[in-house]
Amino acid sequence: MKKMMVAIFLAVMSASFVFAKEVPMDPSQLKGIWEGTIEFSSGPGRGQSIFSVLEILNGEEPLKGVLTNTIPMGGGVISSPFENGILKKGKKGELVLVVKWEGGRSRSMELRLYADKKGKMYLRGDFSWDNGVGRLLLYKKEIN
Repeated sequence: MKKMMVAIFLAVMSASFVFAKEVPMDPSQLKGIWEGTIEFSSGPGRGQSIFSVLEILNGEEPLKGVLTNTIPMGGGVISSPFENGILKKGKKGELVLVVKWEGGRSRSMELRLYADKKGKMYLRGDFSWDNGVGRLLLYKKEIN
């Protein structure tokens, strides 16, 4: 029974990404606050899930903003401002945000803009920080 419940859960989660659609190029849609997690797959943070907030301050290149990560178990909060975000067109015509932090270390993210079946926008993509590599998933925060 437990195995069947896990299989059903995985099928439902997979289906939500299958039905996602890329959002046409419109940089102004990126401006705002995005919240979610980084799931590290390698490096010192392997297996960790880190709460992240991405605030994009403008809607044109170069994009400016701050990525704030809250490290679990008392690891603190790391805020990483950027002023060099660029946009490019992905293979399927989707909007891709690319940020590389300065400072001699390998720190970058490459995120694609999507919308789910209900139209809720999210960013999903790769994230690397020093020796750690992971996947970043952020949903746009609704402003009431």
